Amino acid sequence: MSVGDPREPSTALPAVRAAATVVLLRDGATGVEVFLVQRHGSIGFMGGMHVFPGGKVSDSDARAHVEAHAQDAACTDRHAWGDDVDRDASFARAVAAIRETFEEAGVLLCAQTIGSGAADARARLLAGAPFADVLAELRVQLQLNALQPLSRWITPESEPVRFDTSFYVARAPSDQVAEHDRTESIAGLWASPSDALASSEEGAIRLAPPTARTLEGLAGVPSVDAAIADAARRAPPLVMPVIRTVGDEVVIYYPGDPEHPVAEPALPGPTRLVLRRHVGASR
Repeated sequence: MSVGDPREPSTALPAVRAAATVVLLRDGATGVEVFLVQRHGSIGFMGGMHVFPGGKVSDSDARAHVEAHAQDAACTDRHAWGDDVDRDASFARAVAAIRETFEEAGVLLCAQTIGSGAADARARLLAGAPFADVLAELRVQLQLNALQPLSRWITPESEPVRFDTSFYVARAPSDQVAEHDRTESIAGLWASPSDALASSEEGAIRLAPPTARTLEGLAGVPSVDAAIADAARRAPPLVMPVIRTVGDEVVIYYPGDPEHPVAEPALPGPTRLVLRRHVGASR
């Protein structure tokens, strides 16, 4: 077969899309609480699951479009995500994280107080208005330094849809109310990490593995300040799981597991997760 022959089997991996998500926190009675949205069941990627607000990086998130509406843009210049994510890509990820949080949770991380026009601005953004135009109308600047890099997850190579997602942790503004968008998400809730994990174990909600592992890391953290300080003390780990079918089980291997090509653990806790369990246990 000649090069490019459509009959020739393709070994190319699915394209990886840059994405960003925000672990939005507030102080609760017994420690931190996190905001989760439930994705609509019709959405192909993680449909029906409870996740942190987030989504794909858009061309409109680029520095050229949004920098005039961003405060402390230089805070994204450091190579927090690795040398393969340059300053412009880092900036776009931060903007996407804030934009998606406004779209999906109704919370805008900005330097000014937003007034009664926030709901209309969110509706225009969801309808496709450029983020820069919405920010200009609201007369606010994005507070990029409110985002603390937390972790970076890359979808396994075996998956048909793949994302390279920057996870940030941020304090929810006390003068704004988090609420799901009723379009891509059908519910929203504040919960302690432990309660969210317990609800998942009971089958009341479904959590994607990156969401669950992030919640495990936040369980027992006493305050938002403590969560942000802990994330700031270390470089955000890169987690690229490996998925394999082993007999009747589908197993996710994390860095540090003997079956994972990266020997050094990226996260504390178990190095593998059995998704479809018949026998055996997580370790």
